[in-house]
Amino acid sequence: MQEQQKNMRIGLFYALISLFWMSLYAYQPLLSTYSSDVMGASAVMVGNILGSYGLTQLILRIPLGVLSDKLGKRKLFVILGCAVSLLSSLGLYFSKTPVWLMIFRALAGVAASTWVTITVLFSSYFDPEKAPQAMARATVFNNIGQMIAMYLGGRIGQMLGDRSAFLLSALFGVAALMASLFVVENNPPRKPMRVSALLSVGADKTLLSVSALAIAYQIVNQGAAMGFTPQYAAQLGATSSDKGVLTSMAILGSAVMSFCSSKWLVGKFGQRRCILTGFLLNGAATIAIALFAKNVYTMFALQFLAGCGNGLSFPLLMGMAIKNISGDKRGVAMGFFQSIYALGMYIGPLMTGALIEMATLRISLGCIGAVSLIAFAAALLILPRQKAQGQTNSQTKAQG
Repeated sequence: MQEQQKNMRIGLFYALISLFWMSLYAYQPLLSTYSSDVMGASAVMVGNILGSYGLTQLILRIPLGVLSDKLGKRKLFVILGCAVSLLSSLGLYFSKTPVWLMIFRALAGVAASTWVTITVLFSSYFDPEKAPQAMARATVFNNIGQMIAMYLGGRIGQMLGDRSAFLLSALFGVAALMASLFVVENNPPRKPMRVSALLSVGADKTLLSVSALAIAYQIVNQGAAMGFTPQYAAQLGATSSDKGVLTSMAILGSAVMSFCSSKWLVGKFGQRRCILTGFLLNGAATIAIALFAKNVYTMFALQFLAGCGNGLSFPLLMGMAIKNISGDKRGVAMGFFQSIYALGMYIGPLMTGALIEMATLRISLGCIGAVSLIAFAAALLILPRQKAQGQTNSQTKAQG
């Protein structure tokens, strides 16, 4: 019976994760072009609108992680996150100027900041040593939600106008809020901890190193795939529906590779090789979009490859961030990780927008893709060498 209850809780969480990210990303394929073409925002202002989503996460994620660990409560933050996401979507729908778009997209970042507690509560349903695999599973359903939402957002935008995608996002927000009410808290009884003790996890070397690498991932993801790549596609004649497919292809690649890494690839090749391959693939595919894409179909294929790179690297970095942290400090550890990588979510769109003002959109995308290759080189130096799980098991059997 306990196993059945656990499976039901995990199943509900899968649905919640998908719906939560659907509410935040249904309008994502159209946001940059809506901001510029409908609202008249400049490239730099578009960068600010997109980057405001990361700025609020940069500010809030560590405090939310500390507070949730201090209180020993996760569910309250999950409910609040879904409610704020709903409010953000409605605010975007009624926005009349680029400034209001920036404000309500920043509010979406407030909602996304609760991903700290969502992931920690989800990982609490698994044994500590399975944290990387748990994060990979969470990422799969995160990606599934984003992929479905962005495809539907593009289709709805094509049929009813781009602004209608904000209402679709609000509907997903309502569903996520309803699901969050049935989430079960899973925190064992413990003594309250001092804030200083919680903040001490910020000195963990593994946490800091993988967080630094995650900054580069988010610069590329938010600056290109989720940011200005749809604008480049529009220059090639892409419709709103095409832009929805384009961003969905990046998420599809990430979801497929996240699933494969959690099931087979990590055990066969090890975390280090998977992360390195992910950065290399993501950077190469993003640069190829800038250099070689002449139509939306080529962009679809290259976006899928870039997404595969994301799915190989990012979930494993997330799992490594909390793997060595005790359960009562995992909220703040995840807060550190997500707050630090939010810097990339803020920098990426701003950097791309500024480069567009100075050069061209193609050159900007190429420069952003190069950031992933720099991260590949850094990961070679930062990440410790590890033997693949399969090799370790074989050696153990041989010794036995």
